[in-house]
Amino acid sequence: MSKREKLSSMCSWIVKLQYICGNSLRGTLGIQYRNETVNDKLSRWWGTNSKNVVHKLVLQITPIVICWELWRQRCSCKYGGQKKIWHRRMEHQIWWTVQLATSLTFPNCSLGNTWGELCDIVERLRPTPKWKIVKWIKLPNGIVKINTDGSFVREKAGIGGIVRNEQGKMIMAFSMPISCSSNNQEEAVATKFGIQWCLQNGFQECILEIDSLIITDMRKMRSTRNLKLKAVIDDIS
Repeated sequence: MSKREKLSSMCSWIVKLQYICGNSLRGTLGIQYRNETVNDKLSRWWGTNSKNVVHKLVLQITPIVICWELWRQRCSCKYGGQKKIWHRRMEHQIWWTVQLATSLTFPNCSLGNTWGELCDIVERLRPTPKWKIVKWIKLPNGIVKINTDGSFVREKAGIGGIVRNEQGKMIMAFSMPISCSSNNQEEAVATKFGIQWCLQNGFQECILEIDSLIITDMRKMRSTRNLKLKAVIDDIS
C-alpha cells in the first residue's frame, strides 16, 4: 500500500469515527468532539474525568466497541458480501454491546432503551451512601470483650488489641511486631494472643470481636487446609 493509500485509509477511518462519535450515537458522555487524529481522540476520551463508576466503565469500553464495529463492518465490506457500512445498524450494535457489558458489571443499574438515554443516565448517576451505627454493646457481668486486629505488608506485620470489661473500661491493650507470611496469619496470631492473655489472667469467659471472616469461619469449623494456620487455629479453638 502506497503512502497516499495509507493516508486516504486513515482519513476514512477518522471520518467514520467522527460520524459514529458525534452524529450517530447522539450522546456526548461529557466529551467535546473536535477534528483530530484517532490517537488524540482516544487518548482524550480515556482521559476524561468520570462522574461515577458506571460513567467510567462506559468511557473506557465505548471507544473499543466503536473501533471494533468499524473494523467488523470494514471486513464485511472488503471480504464479505456487504456493499457499504450500515451506520444505523452499527449504532444499535454499539449501544447493545455497551449496555450488555454495563449490565453484567452493574446488574441493578437500568440504562434505558436508547443510546441517548444511556448517556444521560450514566452521567446523572450518583452513589447512594450507606451506613450503619457501630456502638459498644454492654456485656454481662464477669465477661470481657477482646478486640484484635493486624496489619501485613510485604512480610512486615504487626498485631494489636484491647481487652475491656462490661463497663467498657480498658483492662489491657497490646501492640507488637511479628513475623508471618500472610494477612490471615497475622489476624490468627492476634486472636490467639488476646485469648491466651485472658485465660492466663483469670478471665475464663470472654467475647472475641475480629474483622476477619476467614479466621472466624476457621474457628467455627475448627479446621483449615492451610497448614501454617492450623497450629494457630487449633490453639485458639
